[in-house]
Amino acid sequence: MAGHVGRIDAGESLDPTPYFDGQWRRLERRTIQAGSSVEFSADVEEYALFVITGAGEVETGDTRRALTPGTAVTIGLDSRVLVRVGEEPLDLFITTLCLRSGSGGGC
Repeated sequence: MAGHVGRIDAGESLDPTPYFDGQWRRLERRTIQAGSSVEFSADVEEYALFVITGAGEVETGDTRRALTPGTAVTIGLDSRVLVRVGEEPLDLFITTLCLRSGSGGGC
């Protein structure tokens, strides 16, 4: 497999399947606007979120943690987390791994 060196700007994604043999399905930069929230639901995919800029909090069950630049959040299969954004946009790098594909599954 060939490697890849490149840039992923905010709002862009990269299909990593030409470069990896495993379950990697998407690498993306996503900006979540100030004051909003996004739920990540790992029904068929697992995620890792890396905070590039901005601040907010992540909620999983009864636990809340601060999100600041450099924070990493892992979202394992069958988990859900809610990301709440503070007063400035939150810029994330997100990796997605497909674990359940086919018959009604996603990926």
